[in-house]
Amino acid sequence: MTSTPYWRRKSSCGKRPLIAKLQPRISAYEAEYRAMVPEKRRKDPEVHDYCRARAAAQATLERAETIINELEADIKVRLPRVGHITIEVEGIVAPPLEETAAYLFDTQA
Repeated sequence: MTSTPYWRRKSSCGKRPLIAKLQPRISAYEAEYRAMVPEKRRKDPEVHDYCRARAAAQATLERAETIINELEADIKVRLPRVGHITIEVEGIVAPPLEETAAYLFDTQA
């Protein structure tokens, strides 16, 4: 008997964990980012890695925002007198836009 992998199990609240449905989003963002890169740079392994990493960060950030919104709504339902909720997420940072443009498009930052 094989057990269900942790990423496919439902959490105690009945919802999928953080990484649910993340791979399709990552793949879509990766394709979108690659489409923005000039044709001559698309096959560059470093650009490929950058697009993949950037797509993973974007999809992860969106999923984290969804989870935060769900937490906020759940707290407000359970505690209707709560007027404001602050949740901080650390660890996801976007690179400066100038560096990104210079790297992807071979321009000076």
